[in-house]
Amino acid sequence: MSNHHQIDLLIEWISNFNPQLLQNEDDVETKFVLPFFQLLGYPENNRRGKYPIKTYQPGKKQGRDPEADHVYFSTNEQEKQNAETSLIIVEAKKPTEKNLEPHIKQAKFYGDHLKSVFLVITNGYQVKVLKRPRHRIEESIFDINIDELKDRKIASEFYKQLNFEIVKQINENTANDLTHSQYVSLEKALQCHPHIQAILDKGDFEPSITRGKNYLRVVKAKVAIECNLPTAFDEGDCTIEFSSIILRGSTIYLSHQEILGNLMMGLKTKSHCGTRSFLRKLEDNYFEASLSGTTVILSAAETQDLCDCVDEVFSEYKRIIIESENILEASEFEPVNLEYFQGFKLFSVTKELWKLMLKFVREFSYDDGNSNWHIFEKVRYIKVCRPCSRSNYPEQTNVWPSLNPNIDSYYSIDIIYFLSSYELEFFDKYYDSWQKNVGHRGFWTATYTKKWLLEKFIPKVLDYYFHNRDQTEFEDSILDDAEEKLIPIKKIYEASQLKPYICYIQQWTIRRSKAIDASLLYSYYQTCTNLVRDSEVSETHYITGKLRAIKYKLSSKNERLKFANEGNWSYERVVNFLDQQVERISNLEFENSSYVDLMSRTFSCLLESEDDLHYSQAQLNAAKNALIPLWELSRFEEHHVYPNRYQ
Repeated sequence: MSNHHQIDLLIEWISNFNPQLLQNEDDVETKFVLPFFQLLGYPENNRRGKYPIKTYQPGKKQGRDPEADHVYFSTNEQEKQNAETSLIIVEAKKPTEKNLEPHIKQAKFYGDHLKSVFLVITNGYQVKVLKRPRHRIEESIFDINIDELKDRKIASEFYKQLNFEIVKQINENTANDLTHSQYVSLEKALQCHPHIQAILDKGDFEPSITRGKNYLRVVKAKVAIECNLPTAFDEGDCTIEFSSIILRGSTIYLSHQEILGNLMMGLKTKSHCGTRSFLRKLEDNYFEASLSGTTVILSAAETQDLCDCVDEVFSEYKRIIIESENILEASEFEPVNLEYFQGFKLFSVTKELWKLMLKFVREFSYDDGNSNWHIFEKVRYIKVCRPCSRSNYPEQTNVWPSLNPNIDSYYSIDIIYFLSSYELEFFDKYYDSWQKNVGHRGFWTATYTKKWLLEKFIPKVLDYYFHNRDQTEFEDSILDDAEEKLIPIKKIYEASQLKPYICYIQQWTIRRSKAIDASLLYSYYQTCTNLVRDSEVSETHYITGKLRAIKYKLSSKNERLKFANEGNWSYERVVNFLDQQVERISNLEFENSSYVDLMSRTFSCLLESEDDLHYSQAQLNAAKNALIPLWELSRFEEHHVYPNRYQ
């Protein structure tokens, strides 16, 4: 059974569960805890109720051992159910006990003896979950009302972290038991005994690459990544395994959100550059990799294999996302993750207009007539179907309403474009590929759907209900569609038109805490410098401030004192300093994002006025070509990486 289906069952059960029926602690255990953990995948035979905690202390009279309400183990063999196999301790409290904080100490006491991965305390209304990495301080990861689990995002996160298979993997993972110093000591000991190391190396994986439909497995000697690739409107995921004796048997699972938020930054850059968000260099040429809440210490060889696997797998992962968005003309729109699907926000409308749109759809169902407007299915959103074989043929487009409390319109409705992943799979199976069926006679793109809504559908709705009558109340009903659209880079014919792109890149660098691959920046620095080289700029106060900040960061303490009281730079000096930055970055592997921010602010200011610029067509074309890879990277990270950074 898939995770998606299990999450659906969990949400359905929570939606039907009524905590007001709980009368006492026994009810909390039998009516909430037991079915709840069954939905999380825990076998009943792996549970022990009223599990005694052995607490013998010399010199003290031995009384009755305290008992944990419920303990879930990784094994169903009772003789092996002990501290080594314990996964979760659950403490159930009376439904009338509103404050669960005082009971944390009791749960921690049990945890100290059983070494469980998680502690759970609940009264049937609230659920508190503490994670207990071995030999480390407990960390609170959930403190929620059970009604919050009706939200698919929260339920998915809860299931992802606490389902039986994942918790069992965490328990089996020996990585958390080793500190950095212990790991290094063990590695050095092995290096002192090459014959032992040679024996252990025989356990390395056999390198290979296996490809399938929406599947990719890349294996290096030390690391293997198995990935379910994403599709246009469906998520992927992956598992990572290690072959070393220290990490052997460890399997780390990453969801779609974790892949985007943690593994996509710094693809195809060297491990020591500080460009990858999941990797941190330690002393003695070791690295710390943070993967889905699990931290592992890796040797240089293991780190290299991990980076090689990540590059191979997730470059393909990224390519699929970008290709799908390009085919569906959706890359300009903001991606959104709703409860049951992914989509793209087209624009927003008032609630009043949405009600009229939905009313029209229901009145013009394809079952109720044969006019050119009888093209809709009767559902709670807008579903446009093809004219032929309407009842048996996939839709052309779907438009979903999403409440938006952020726009000053008293809760507006976001118009979300999506296509059914089921129907895309149907076309892949029976019609070669869904990609070949995109167009106004097949699956509509996001751009075409927006154009149709604004130019045909909404005017038709208003005319139908207000024909020859006052429509003034709907004049401002389309709320945020007035945002200026960027001129495609390839169609730019003036240097000043590059400024919005440079501003976007500059904003991106502010959010990007990691360094940026210098190979992407060399052409950007060089071509923009050439573009503004012969400009007629008289006011350099702002520019001087930005470039002096770079000089300050690059200078020693003594050098900083020399130019602390300098006045504004001449434009000749500005250009000379920009040339120095081009020379500097040509010798680097990576660049601090704060420098890119300051350089971008400088270029943006210099491109402010077309009248002050003097450049050739070749210089403009070179700058356009240099901007494209940076623009595409920044847009991808803004849309997909940053929203998922802390998942």
